[in-house]
Amino acid sequence: MRAAFARAARMSRLAASILPGKVREFEADWLTLTTIGVDEPLIRRAGELTERFDLRSYDSVHLAAAVRVFETGEHSDVFTFAAFDKNLCAAAGVLGMTLIG
Repeated sequence: MRAAFARAARMSRLAASILPGKVREFEADWLTLTTIGVDEPLIRRAGELTERFDLRSYDSVHLAAAVRVFETGEHSDVFTFAAFDKNLCAAAGVLGMTLIG
């Protein structure tokens, strides 16, 4: 997310003056999110997803973490997948995830 904010500022889609505030908002929101640790099974799943959906490496890690949460069904009432990359969102949709937007 921080990379997305920085890129948006570089591309003048986000005013540089409000970048620090957006970062603070994100850091506060982060505390409310479920986080997933990166371990060997997650990386192996990411590799499979990279091949299946032709994803970039970090996008496949993002998707593998989402799959781990999604498949447990524990957060099914609030689970929504979010990403800026169209291919990544399409892959999540194929896997049955609800997408933001």
